[in-house]
Parts: sequence; structure tokens; C-alpha cells
Amino acid sequence: MKKPAVYELRSKLHEIIADSEPILDFETKRDFVFNKLSELKINNTDKQKMMVVVKYQISNLSKLNQYLYNALMKFEGNGVI
Repeated sequence: MKKPAVYELRSKLHEIIADSEPILDFETKRDFVFNKLSELKINNTDKQKMMVVVKYQISNLSKLNQYLYNALMKFEGNGVI
């Protein structure tokens, strides 16, 4: 049985957050997150929006972390981006 796309995105965001947690350099972490997002097999519109925000609209490590956690909360139904 195929998993729903929202479930897959939620679990993939958990994975991206966990894997990127030890990365302390902003540019390295941004590139890591961007590459992981590009590999996701999810709704293309959601993926493209997230990739643009990560690559071009976030300017520091704190905001990147905040964006990732907000995105996770959004797809869990607890918050907004």
C-alpha cells in the first residue's frame, strides 16, 4: 500500500532535520537541505516553493532551522510556514 504524500513529506522532513542537526555552518546546511529537498518525491509545487525559500530567502542558520521546524509543524497540521 502506498503511503500518502503528506506522510512521506512529514517523515522526510524529520529525516532532513535529524541529518542536518550537527551541521553548524549556514551555507553547508543550506546546501545539504536544498539537495535533500530536491530528491524528495512529493508534490512538485510544494517542493519547488520550499527549495526557493531555502536557497534564496533564508539568510542565516537560525532562520533556516526555524523554517524547517515550521514546515514540519505545517505538514503535521500544527502550524504555518
